[in-house]
Amino acid sequence: MPGGEILRKRFFLFLIVVLTGILSFHLLTTNSTVSTWQYLEETPVSYFSNGNLYVRVDAIQGKDKKEEVVFRGFVMLVSNPRAVKVMLPEGGPGSLQKTSEMAQKAGAVAAVNGGGFFNRPLPGEPLFYPLYYTVQGGRVVTRVDRYNSEILVGLTKNGTLMGGTFANPADIKKAGIVEGVSFRPQLIENGKRLQKPGGKAHPRTAIGQKKNGSLLFVVIDGRRPGWSMGVTYYELQEIMMALGAYNAFNLDGGGSSTMVFKNRVLNKPSDTAGERPVATSWVIMDS
Repeated sequence: MPGGEILRKRFFLFLIVVLTGILSFHLLTTNSTVSTWQYLEETPVSYFSNGNLYVRVDAIQGKDKKEEVVFRGFVMLVSNPRAVKVMLPEGGPGSLQKTSEMAQKAGAVAAVNGGGFFNRPLPGEPLFYPLYYTVQGGRVVTRVDRYNSEILVGLTKNGTLMGGTFANPADIKKAGIVEGVSFRPQLIENGKRLQKPGGKAHPRTAIGQKKNGSLLFVVIDGRRPGWSMGVTYYELQEIMMALGAYNAFNLDGGGSSTMVFKNRVLNKPSDTAGERPVATSWVIMDS
């Protein structure tokens, strides 16, 4: 593609995001403590761009009806979903590692935490293990059937975000999923809201895909009085809807919620010890 055409496309993408960024979005439910949320215009934008990939990170915040901040977080836009991969800890399945460390090991541009995991204190077995299925490079690398109520959230070879439950690895292969982690619930399906009002506010991480194929990652801080209390599933869903997600899924949250850009943790994880080691992460590669 000629250099002039690439520059024009980047300019129009930048213009669209900037115009979107000056708007405030009203949440639709009276059950929510959040009245509006908005991009923080004064916050410097972090971005990466080459011929095949554009990654942009913006800070967001939500306010209640008294104009007091109730949550803070970040939105990451990834233009090429095929650049997104699943990363496991250095010790492999059964071990944990910080998202920032996995990103550094992979040489990734950016990363967010992935699926849920549980403690399995059985003799001779790995102590920590990802829920349900984990798929990496087209291969099922972990499977725990006792958590089959979870959703495998995956990307196909052509970069389509999808999710569901699967009886066996053969069905996952048939669906075309090449990268995936597991958690729940699904927030948006084919442009329709799936969650109802209610629930408690917590730190959250979500993945979504717009109709144009670009991916969205959202990380919301929580459990930090005076900084950010977090959001409910419903509020997270409304944020993803406002961002233009056509499909979206909740990922592991709480102390796991972490967003990394160029080897720097952008958000404020809720654990008192700082960033929590996790079982899987999504990493964004530049090649």
